[in-house]
Amino acid sequence: MARAAVSKTAGREFEPHRSCQRTSRLNMNRFIGSTKQYVAETIAEMKKCSWPGKKELFESTILVTVAVAVMGGFIALIDVLSRLFIHYITKI
Repeated sequence: MARAAVSKTAGREFEPHRSCQRTSRLNMNRFIGSTKQYVAETIAEMKKCSWPGKKELFESTILVTVAVAVMGGFIALIDVLSRLFIHYITKI
C-alpha cells in the first residue's frame, strides 16, 4: 500500500529549506555586523566618560551605605509603629 505525501508541496519541485538557509545566513551576517558596530561604538563612548577616583568612589560608597541604612531604619520604625497601631485598634 502506498503512503500519501506528508508535505503540501510534495511533487511540485519546491525546496523551501534552501531559501531559508540563504536568508538565515544573510540575517546572521547582518546581525554579526551590527553587533560589532554596537560594541565598537560602546567602547568609544566609554572612553569619553570621566570615571571617579578611588577617594571619590569610596566616599560615594559610604554615603550610599549610610543612606540605605537610614532609610531601612525609618521603614522598620514605620512598620513597627503601624503593627502596634493596628494591633491596638483591633484589640478594642
